[in-house]
Amino acid sequence: MAEFLTIKTLGDLKSIENSGFEEGLTLEYKSSDALCKEKADDMCKDVSAFANSSGGQIIYGMKEEDKKPKLDAGVSDPKISKEWIQQILNTRLRPRVQVGIERIEITSGHYAFVLTIPPTNTGPHQHTDKRYYHRYEATQLVMDDQEIRDVMRRATTPDLRVSLSFLNGARAGSGNLDRAISGVSA
Repeated sequence: MAEFLTIKTLGDLKSIENSGFEEGLTLEYKSSDALCKEKADDMCKDVSAFANSSGGQIIYGMKEEDKKPKLDAGVSDPKISKEWIQQILNTRLRPRVQVGIERIEITSGHYAFVLTIPPTNTGPHQHTDKRYYHRYEATQLVMDDQEIRDVMRRATTPDLRVSLSFLNGARAGSGNLDRAISGVSA
């Protein structure tokens, strides 16, 4: 399972802004005005692209200026809510995508929204335009046949992980292998 940034507070957003995280395969910044009824299809394409790829996060209320994130004024429309976002996604993507949604107050009555999309095990997810999307670096593209088949295999192919146990009692997963081996004497 992919690990994403923990973004729940204004302090978390300011930390991202100060750190200069660039957009990439699993992170995208969108200005607040991108979260509206007229652009709901774009949101759905982005969410399905993340789900059909490695998963990721979309931060509405932060834009990229000179390759650096910058908070904007935030969403002020009271009709835009976590429930509204989930309803749009539920009606325009098949199968449905489970998305974590955080609403973070930037200033009084102005909010950023953080969507956290895990990689799918039930997809691929199709938009109502009858297309499948995926992420490629920092963009979304329409999937070709082989990519769709690859995502379909996720539901039937196990996610294998390596775990080693050494005689001295040390244990390691594939990410900790070097550290575990360096602690084993010959």
